[in-house]
Amino acid sequence: MTKFVLVLYLCSYVSGTCVPPYQAPGSYDNIYNCFLDGYKHSIDKLVELGKDTVNESQLFIRFTCREINVKTI
Repeated sequence: MTKFVLVLYLCSYVSGTCVPPYQAPGSYDNIYNCFLDGYKHSIDKLVELGKDTVNESQLFIRFTCREINVKTI
């Protein structure tokens, strides 16, 4: 059975770097739901950081949905 995990990266255009990736808890049965949640997590994080912080460091979120294989019994 194939599942997906969501991995997010917080990056800065100013410094040209990203902090170590964060894997969101849980997994997804399909890539569609993983992508939708990736966009939701990204928006929530930018709102949490706030307009001034995001603008000052030119922060952005990138994410990927990684496929994992889950063994079934």
